[in-house]
Amino acid sequence: GDLVASDVRTLRTEDVSGDVSLTNVNDVQMAIVKHNFAVAHVGNIQVKEVSGDAKINSVKDAIAIKRVGGNLEVVSPGTTLAATEVLGNVQLSGALKRNGKYWINAGGAVVLRVTGNVRIAVRTPGEVFTGNDLSLAAEKGGLMTATMGDEASAADLNIVAGSDVIINSPGMWSRHRRGLIDAELQKAIHEVQGEIKQALGDMGSKIRSTSSAIAGGVQQQAQPDQLASTVRNIVHDILESLQSDTPKPTSDPEPSRPAPQELQMVLNMVEQGTITVAEAEMLIDALRS
Repeated sequence: GDLVASDVRTLRTEDVSGDVSLTNVNDVQMAIVKHNFAVAHVGNIQVKEVSGDAKINSVKDAIAIKRVGGNLEVVSPGTTLAATEVLGNVQLSGALKRNGKYWINAGGAVVLRVTGNVRIAVRTPGEVFTGNDLSLAAEKGGLMTATMGDEASAADLNIVAGSDVIINSPGMWSRHRRGLIDAELQKAIHEVQGEIKQALGDMGSKIRSTSSAIAGGVQQQAQPDQLASTVRNIVHDILESLQSDTPKPTSDPEPSRPAPQELQMVLNMVEQGTITVAEAEMLIDALRS
């Protein structure tokens, strides 16, 4: 299930099958988080893998996350950040520490809103957008570099991105944010559509199952052996009527009566499905004449 903790000095776990939410933890060491990971106000973080999204806020010292299956958002990263494999987007904001080391490897876009003295190195097949006070110089092998502020005691920031890189550009931040919101809306719409389709499918299955049960019940009721008792009652009623002692007018000739063996033969034919009830009544009427 989920893991929620606060005000803990040291937290060490193996796999967590749900979400993780931590606050005020000095040292976090985890293996695999199979859903989302959210921490705030921590000292050190070491996580092998987060299957969902990871959100980290206010870290004093080091962050080491080997793999993130979704997006990574870091605010105030501390002295060291090593995000070696992020399949989605990365957002990094806050002040970078003097002589700090920050490595980001993202499959999507990387968005930076950082301050401090920073040496920046970027590799990406996408575009790079920067603020007015920053310009990147192209170097060999597709590498682009730039320096923010004083180079002495500057932090090193290395970025490998699969899409665009945005560095301190408010206009592009807004565009990127709108794109993320649109993507989340589309994802939510697809999820709702999938749930509706699933619900309709379940409803259709129930309707088909109910229809089949009703049809089967009708067929079962229509079988000759199910009608046997009804037919037997009809024949016995006929026998009783034939054996009635009610006097008949002398002017009308008395109808002939079928023999009991003949009636039994008709009953057997109905029970075997050879003839219908209506045909049996017609046959009995013929035997009377």
